Amino acid sequence: MTDSFGLNNDLGTTDILWNLEHLYHGIDHPDIEEDIRFCREETKRLVERYQGNVSSLSSIELKTCLSLLENLHVRLSRLSTYAFLKYITQVKDDEKSAFQQKIRELVSSVEAQLIFFDLEWNELPEDKAQQHLQDTAISSYRHYLKSMRRYRPHLLDREQEKLLLERKVVGRSSWTTLFEKVFGNLSFGEQNRTEEEVLTDLYSRDRETRKKAAEEMTTGLKGSLHILTHIFNTLASEKMITDRQRRYPSWISTMNLENQINDDTVEHLVTAVTDRYDIVQGYYSVKKEIHGYKELFDYDRYAPLPDLPTRRIRWPEAQDIVLESFAEFSPVMADIARGFFDNRYIHAPILAGKRGGAFAHPCVPQAHPYVLVNYSGTLRDISTLAHELGHGVHMVLAAEKGYFNSDTPLVLAETASVFAELLVFQAQMELISNPSEQQAFLCQKIESIFATVFRQTAMNRFEALMHEQRRESGELSCEQLNSFWLSSQQKMFGDAVTLTDNYKIWWAYIPHFLSTPGYVYSYAFGELLVLEKIMKIVLLDGYTINPGDLNWAAFEELGNLQVYDRTPAEQVVQRSKEAQIVLTNKTVLSGEILQQLEHLKYIGVLATGYNVVDIEAARRMGIVVTNVPVYGAQSVAQMVFAHILNVTNTVSLHVEDVKSGGWAKTEDFCYWLSPQQELAGKNLGIFGFGQIGQTVAQIGRAFGMRVLIHTRSKPTDFFDQDRLVDKDELFCESDFLSLHCPLTTETEKCVNRETLALMKKSAVLINTSRGQLIDEFALADALNNENLAAACLDVLCKEPADTKSPLLAAKNCHITPHIAWASREARMRLVASAAATLKSFLA
Repeated sequence: MTDSFGLNNDLGTTDILWNLEHLYHGIDHPDIEEDIRFCREETKRLVERYQGNVSSLSSIELKTCLSLLENLHVRLSRLSTYAFLKYITQVKDDEKSAFQQKIRELVSSVEAQLIFFDLEWNELPEDKAQQHLQDTAISSYRHYLKSMRRYRPHLLDREQEKLLLERKVVGRSSWTTLFEKVFGNLSFGEQNRTEEEVLTDLYSRDRETRKKAAEEMTTGLKGSLHILTHIFNTLASEKMITDRQRRYPSWISTMNLENQINDDTVEHLVTAVTDRYDIVQGYYSVKKEIHGYKELFDYDRYAPLPDLPTRRIRWPEAQDIVLESFAEFSPVMADIARGFFDNRYIHAPILAGKRGGAFAHPCVPQAHPYVLVNYSGTLRDISTLAHELGHGVHMVLAAEKGYFNSDTPLVLAETASVFAELLVFQAQMELISNPSEQQAFLCQKIESIFATVFRQTAMNRFEALMHEQRRESGELSCEQLNSFWLSSQQKMFGDAVTLTDNYKIWWAYIPHFLSTPGYVYSYAFGELLVLEKIMKIVLLDGYTINPGDLNWAAFEELGNLQVYDRTPAEQVVQRSKEAQIVLTNKTVLSGEILQQLEHLKYIGVLATGYNVVDIEAARRMGIVVTNVPVYGAQSVAQMVFAHILNVTNTVSLHVEDVKSGGWAKTEDFCYWLSPQQELAGKNLGIFGFGQIGQTVAQIGRAFGMRVLIHTRSKPTDFFDQDRLVDKDELFCESDFLSLHCPLTTETEKCVNRETLALMKKSAVLINTSRGQLIDEFALADALNNENLAAACLDVLCKEPADTKSPLLAAKNCHITPHIAWASREARMRLVASAAATLKSFLA
């Protein structure tokens, strides 16, 4: 073996060893024998008390039975976890192996005696089972009991079930132990390296190093290939027999049932992935060109791009990277993960006799999960650490549900782990400032995704060939297994990667094929679900909402957010074409544009009106469109009265005159440049009585104004002294007329020559709604001809203002640049509300 001690010492992992005393203080400690004795005696008591009686139990009695069973299983699981974790880092140790086998035999004996409960519960008629399930007395066990009944069609009679459980101790678990012992005793190459060390060299920059590692791996496997072939055949046969006895229609059905997914769903996943093998082939064709190779071999698959950072990351730094990236997403997640480090629930160094790879073990809810990695200091190792801690955090949280409810379907478990990986990847990308290094690291991540989605699916195809041919043709030769492996892998790589003769036996080192048949597609499910949830969000025009005084954290938590200050019309498609979610304030999304956005699922309009979106086109394409109807009522209403008071009291006019010396020159103690008006007793007309209109009315009443309301439907929030009037009356009687209606075909240019002619010459028109409500030429004429006292506008038909607009030079026309909505408080509400709506959509 090479100097793993030196590597561990350099990386700071020598002492990163898990403390199993959280479970027991040693394999000879009295607590172990006490728990073994308890398990045997409690099993006997449960059989005597409940066997044959489950059907007659009340719901409360059923809960008591389940509580006792759960407590017993917790003791059993604590023993088996301890035995497994002691053994897995010392697979050459005969004492640890014997202890693990002793506990397995105990578990097998107990499960065989307690099988009566599973059978009797599943034998209950559906109506009786539903009565129990709906009873609040067993609410804490409802999911467990309901899930158990999905196996009902596949259960055997009591004696057959007992026999299978008694033989379990010499079944799959014993063969997988043999597999682990074989690999624990294998060494590779002249330096007698471990499996983990050799596989790490496949990521070397140097092609000869990668080639040598592949040759050493193959040579090491060949020495035990006859044993490994026999193990694979035996377990494929064991599964075939069990599936036939339990009436499972296909080799994958039992795994699908455990994952609570139907066979068709898995088949759709496999088809969707295999149909896009062209993505993998295209990528590796480009990679071949980048490296300048005439041919890309299997040992070149993970060759890093030239600029990929190569320095080794010591364990303390890796810990910080993982915890900080978790904390950015959730401080709770980071705190849970920190407990693994602080309380020694991780085993990190590379050691002789330690199983390769990585895993998280849930242990029992009353204890704590453990994580095993073989840490060699690469960027990939940090991702692996995050992956397993993702599992670990999930296990800690699931423990709150109790032992029976904490077991998680694999597709969900892998979602948690892959999500944790992605968090760390994003944090690592931010630490790399060099664009070439970022590109190289991104390519490594792409290859990791390929391994999780495409390679695992290709491995599922290998499993399918193996199990189906074992059932049809009997014992499989090593050459047949080699053929299955090469054909399933070659379909993925196509002509882009040449698979060497050495690679044909690499099926033999993958433990999931043996310990958990059908497991591998769960990785693809998890990765694709995470990539789906981590959607690309594009905000096309963020500057007006947030010129720098707010943040986008609420959106950043929901996906990969790209914010543009402004987006010209000709760049909308380019910037949005990869996005599933587009946010816009005023940038137009026409039907023509939407047709070009094939990934788009959601448009969030960061405004009250959504006239910037072609709603009909979005509806036809199944794109959800949302707006933010209530966020700026106070801000807009405040601006309405800022404009009104500017007209009635001309504060700014007098301030400027005082500054220029006007007051100092007057002979009187006061003067005014324009008439000062009171609002009390004046008629405040409100066209449209939504949230903003109601807020304007509330402020008007406080000033003592009489409120006139015109709206499409009878409002509920108005005072007895308010008057509901028709449109003509509103225009005739209002001293101040404020527009708050939406822009529709009916309201477009509702202020026109005819309606303006109805208004008092002393009246003031206020518009903080939509510029298109007004015929601007008609309004300019009314002002210039002094048929209207003033107009106060926060919106125009064209924004930014057209220099040719007749209103810019009109008499007594006071224009502000669409800022009524723009108070910081209103913009904060806008962002929070829009993010909450998007979060609901993604849930």
